[in-house]
Amino acid sequence: MSVLEVSELELSYGGIRALKGVSLSLEEGQITVLLGANGAGKTSLLKAISGLVKPSKGEIKLWGESSLGWPAYRITSLGVAHVPEGRGIFAGLSVRENLQIGGFLAPSKEMPARIEQALTLFPRLKERYSQLAGSLSGGEQQMLALARALVARPRLLLLDEPSLGLAPIIAQEIFRTIRQVHQTGLSVLVVEQNARLALQVADYAYVLKTGEVETHGPASEIRGLEQVSKAYLGVT
Repeated sequence: MSVLEVSELELSYGGIRALKGVSLSLEEGQITVLLGANGAGKTSLLKAISGLVKPSKGEIKLWGESSLGWPAYRITSLGVAHVPEGRGIFAGLSVRENLQIGGFLAPSKEMPARIEQALTLFPRLKERYSQLAGSLSGGEQQMLALARALVARPRLLLLDEPSLGLAPIIAQEIFRTIRQVHQTGLSVLVVEQNARLALQVADYAYVLKTGEVETHGPASEIRGLEQVSKAYLGVT
């Protein structure tokens, strides 16, 4: 079953065309990675899917239902969680309060169990439960952003550059957790500059170039493409 279907999507900011007829699909329980240079349209695509920006043309379907033009809160209520680039945590609130915000749509009686489950995935957050989010390290803030999204128990998780600015060992830890939650059946669409790391955990990959899909295929095949190896894997 297709969780997400994007067809011929176009999006502009003023006179700049960020997306030029992008099409992709994501199957249930799949991890799909979006690769591409800065300005390729990756973040714009995630924002369009989650209802933060409105495309000028094309179609977006979530679980077979058109979501084009829906407000972000309606898409969230359907089971889509978006962890933006830069994490988007509430720096002036505690770890506990950030996690509670993640579950604002959840029944109140479920909140303790949901938060405890998230803290089990990220034990460091449990140690800093009452600490202000803004005082956490960059890696801990990324953990918090991911944990907050998981408290919502999404069906589709959108991740924008989860390893950005992190030490390699922390980035690997983040991706291990992504793989772990994916094994519960969660579908994941991830934008990532660290192509080597992302392609190790992904099932399928799309490469965007200046707002268009340059190539796509199983992650194992994309790793072997010469243009991908040179541009994103550091292979010459």
